[in-house]
Amino acid sequence: MVSLILGKFDPFVFYALLRNRDPAEHAELVDKCDKAMAALENFYESSEGPYLLGDRLSAVEIAVAPALARAIPALQYWKGYELLSELAHPRLTRMWLAVQERPAFKATTCDPDLFVDFTQVYTVGKGAGPLPANAVYRTARSHPVECIAFAAAAGAGLTLLLQRVRR
Repeated sequence: MVSLILGKFDPFVFYALLRNRDPAEHAELVDKCDKAMAALENFYESSEGPYLLGDRLSAVEIAVAPALARAIPALQYWKGYELLSELAHPRLTRMWLAVQERPAFKATTCDPDLFVDFTQVYTVGKGAGPLPANAVYRTARSHPVECIAFAAAAGAGLTLLLQRVRR
């Protein structure tokens, strides 16, 4: 079941919304994000705990949580879009809150403002230029472990994506 869920979960719909600068496409992309979150929510329907496997963390949460950690603040900041709503996604909200309390997640995630800064390139476009040196420097100095973990997670995610594409 975990493989089935991961095969259907596509975090790139979130990035498509972030990259979009065409108001005519905005509603369609929001609808795709809503559908992706609703499908994910449905998989948690039979779960009796915060995670897909009840009280045990699964590969689904390990794969989904980093995508949510990046997408939630970026979509809220740049597009005013609330990706995770307790009303629409009560089970995913429960999972997200539980994941955020895990020591490993706390130790390896970045400040949400860093994700907002990094996604500026997606949202503002090619002419946005590099991130301001002070934002990168400030984040690297204040959260060195998280920045290393972020880079490692991005590399691992890219590796998994390439493996999925090659199948």
